[in-house]
Amino acid sequence: MRSSNETGAKTPRTKGASRELRTRDIGFAKLLECERVLASLSRVLGIGCEFNRFMSVLGIGVDFVECVRIQRSVDRFGDRFLHRVFTDGEIEYSMSMKYPARHLAARFAGKEAVAKAFGTGIGKSMSWRNIDIRKKESGEPFLVFSGPAEELAARRGVTSALITLSHTEHHAMASVVLEGATSQPD
Repeated sequence: MRSSNETGAKTPRTKGASRELRTRDIGFAKLLECERVLASLSRVLGIGCEFNRFMSVLGIGVDFVECVRIQRSVDRFGDRFLHRVFTDGEIEYSMSMKYPARHLAARFAGKEAVAKAFGTGIGKSMSWRNIDIRKKESGEPFLVFSGPAEELAARRGVTSALITLSHTEHHAMASVVLEGATSQPD
């Protein structure tokens, strides 16, 4: 027997797929029940555990920048531009690389993506330097908010801010996901 997918194309129906789905649903239901029991037990014992919490995406932001645009700003405005937009750590890291403009452009895109994820833009709610893009030893970038950006993240319930950066010779891009804990509805 065949069924239609979203494009209308015929796809073979997998035998036992509904049984597998039911099994996963039952497994998830058991997991939720266990979380409820553990949450009740933690309240009785006075242990401050919260098991009935789920992560929710609070915002997503993406930005794409031409590296030459950042290079032109550095050439034209120099340190004034760098210290207005980037933290000392971002400048130090980028300038230590063979092609600093590419790394600066990726961080610029990252800051724009953060502002888009919050839905605020740069300016009134936060400044460029309130968003610091750092690197773990593994090379993975991570975000550190300060001042108004940190306050906004706290008000919005942001518990995790994920970022990815990429660049080529000509372009840089960044993607940001803001997550927060939400209670599951009963």
